[in-house]
Amino acid sequence: MSSVQIGHFRASSESPLIAVPITASSFDELLVQVDLAVQAGTDVVEVRLDTLHPDGVPSCELVEQIRNTVRQVYPNLPLIWTYRTVQEGGRGIVTTIDYWHYLRALVEVVKNDQLSVIDCEYRTVNDADASNSFFDSIDEGVISITSFHDWKNVPDNDELTTLFRDMQSTGCSIIKVACFAPSTTEADRFAAWAREVSCQTHQGLIAIVMGEAGVPYRLHPGCAGSLLTFATASLDHQGSAPGQRTVSEVRAVL
Repeated sequence: MSSVQIGHFRASSESPLIAVPITASSFDELLVQVDLAVQAGTDVVEVRLDTLHPDGVPSCELVEQIRNTVRQVYPNLPLIWTYRTVQEGGRGIVTTIDYWHYLRALVEVVKNDQLSVIDCEYRTVNDADASNSFFDSIDEGVISITSFHDWKNVPDNDELTTLFRDMQSTGCSIIKVACFAPSTTEADRFAAWAREVSCQTHQGLIAIVMGEAGVPYRLHPGCAGSLLTFATASLDHQGSAPGQRTVSEVRAVL
């Protein structure tokens, strides 16, 4: 089992955190959603910059504005900064090169900010930078997630292991692998694989089983070796991926 320090939290599969994605289309709506997420009892919020600024990457000034405004009200709230591209299931329309430059600029903004976490899409960065020099540029002052999403199915175990090793070679703080499971059998297979690699490698891992078959692992993320699960603030708010449950539902059994 591995653990990762995020703000004042020590996240691990034994003590997983809850994160609420903020999928606002305006700055004011973003602030309202953050308030609702905190009131619901989330540990972390994920700022989905792609819903706020889908056509092209956002400016660093916007990121700083969001961070400074949120921190005035919630000074200890960890923030995951995510620009999810269309290819990975988000709304962001951007070239791979522009995405790469956005990440490089974001690193400078959040460097030494132990309450900020950068999500880096593994495939998108690889397409723009096969040498992985971006990951080499991340130092110990930046908490990073390298992420992979398969919205159709769960790859076979050998493919998953190869992917995991490639992602691990980037030196990121946390690996996120999210797969859609069309059946309970596939959900259980993915969770067993994730639990095993988490124990064997001591790598910080976010393992997400998308879809209704994966709901038990949304509620009990540690059973999939995951140090974090994503949830919605309430039933009135649509999740960012299928199978997400409310913070209160997760908190009741976590």
